[in-house]
Amino acid sequence: MRSPQVNLSPDLAQLMRLLCAGAHRRLAGLVSLSAAMARRRDGAQLLLLVGAHVGVWWIVALLVHAPADIQPDMAEAFAWGRELQWGYHKHPPFWAWLARGWFAIFPAADWAFFLLSVVNSAVGLVGVWAVAGRYVGGAQRLAAVLLLELVPFYHFFAFNYNANAIQLSVWPWTIYAFLVSFETRRIAAAVGFGLLAAAAMLSKYYGGVLLAACVVAALTDPRARDYLRSTAPYASLAVFAVAVAPHVMWSLHAASGPLDYLATKTTYPFGFILARAGHFVVGCLLLNGVLALMLVVARLQMRAGRPAVVAAAASRLVERLRVRRLMVLVAAPILLTLVVALAGHVRLSTKFALPLFALVPLLWMVVHGAGFGARQLRTVMLAAGGLMIAAVLFAAPTAALKFRLDKSHYAEPRAIVAHQVTQLWRAAMQTPLRIVAGTEAYAFATTFYSADHPSDFTDFSRAKAPWIDDVRLSREGLAIICRVEDDACLDHMGRFQAFDAVRLTLDRVSKDFWGLRGDPFSFVVLLVRPGQDIRTRRDPDCTDAAGCDREDLVGDAGAGQTAAEPQP
Repeated sequence: MRSPQVNLSPDLAQLMRLLCAGAHRRLAGLVSLSAAMARRRDGAQLLLLVGAHVGVWWIVALLVHAPADIQPDMAEAFAWGRELQWGYHKHPPFWAWLARGWFAIFPAADWAFFLLSVVNSAVGLVGVWAVAGRYVGGAQRLAAVLLLELVPFYHFFAFNYNANAIQLSVWPWTIYAFLVSFETRRIAAAVGFGLLAAAAMLSKYYGGVLLAACVVAALTDPRARDYLRSTAPYASLAVFAVAVAPHVMWSLHAASGPLDYLATKTTYPFGFILARAGHFVVGCLLLNGVLALMLVVARLQMRAGRPAVVAAAASRLVERLRVRRLMVLVAAPILLTLVVALAGHVRLSTKFALPLFALVPLLWMVVHGAGFGARQLRTVMLAAGGLMIAAVLFAAPTAALKFRLDKSHYAEPRAIVAHQVTQLWRAAMQTPLRIVAGTEAYAFATTFYSADHPSDFTDFSRAKAPWIDDVRLSREGLAIICRVEDDACLDHMGRFQAFDAVRLTLDRVSKDFWGLRGDPFSFVVLLVRPGQDIRTRRDPDCTDAAGCDREDLVGDAGAGQTAAEPQP
């Protein structure tokens, strides 16, 4: 039976079309409004998370490290940042440059340095958020970031700002730039990827592992041919080459550079390297244990009957190119780290792993998180919040315990010695202290804690401290600080005693914290007076790289003064 036909008048048909068009526009407007509200809500959640991360972990860092001075790595970043170079004898320069920029705004104080540390890890969390936004949204996107609060790499390890910690912020943004560049092939994205890739490499050569992972992800993708036919990869490569070129040129002419330093870390027997690799794997598993437990809890909370649907969805997702690309970017850096360490006889440390697991929660969300919702997010929030509260409550007692037990860091009076040596120098020389050398931890600490912020004459070597030359030594003199147990430092000090200098001792210097008295430390200090002819000369017949760092002194040495002065 045929359906009856309804004949509409032209005017009525036109009215119906207008009503339908208006409804379509209103619906599109509602969808756009809903998306905009969701973006604002997501942005507000991100701001709240970042604010809580910075605020809470900054307080924890200040409490836990209350009795201690900043770590030697942090003082090293400050000292190097003050001497703008295209590279330094241990590492490339980017992280030290950032320290210089930070302290151009903030004072040289512990609280400012720890603020830099937690801001650095927070920038990494925002980078993970940006990557997550290309795969998931809502509760899953927030959880992909929030779950990282359960990993100590993003707080307790991150407190020590160094060439490893900077990767926390650089790696996620480099991955984000790569994904955008690969998927859109826009020139702006390609330039951003080139710049961030250079930042990763100029922070530490370990960044090469990330760049290799990006190359693997690009070449194993079925769309690799389209990408390689575009201008994007070549724009990224050109920007990267231009950005790293000055450092490369510096490395070719530097007397001592990061590759020389790396060579000193590759002389171990294979059995030792294999054991360290095993220790690295076990350490990473343990440090990610709370994260793994939380993912198991979230999985168990998903509704009954959901696993089959999730497994089916996961099977489909794995086939999607973007998800496979993410899998490569998660797995390749971990595997490449182990391969390079074993092949190159590099001693691995869990500190290398700081940036390696940033996208693991996101990958779990993409593959297994189809049933992840508000209930699971609340569980993650409770776990992260509970960890933060516990960290605040236990921070001060932990500091007191570490003050009693950690003799190599917490009890050392580096800031006290820096202040005392500065006062002694000013009283004896009537000029600001401009150069300091000696036991490494104390020399670096003096660059930070002394009000004069002197330059560090690293290991008494112009190869490692090219900002120190004979003209500066002669014009400005230097202060040498040696622990009484540091025979190598005392040996270097002996070469300066023929000049007009004041030798003194700081005996049994110690800290106080909460009524506790730290272990005493004693020091020999030599103040070499400015205005003398001090010249360094290398032995032309020296063939031992380590020994050649020692430079003989020649010049018009005055009558040396030796004084035993009490601790001020």
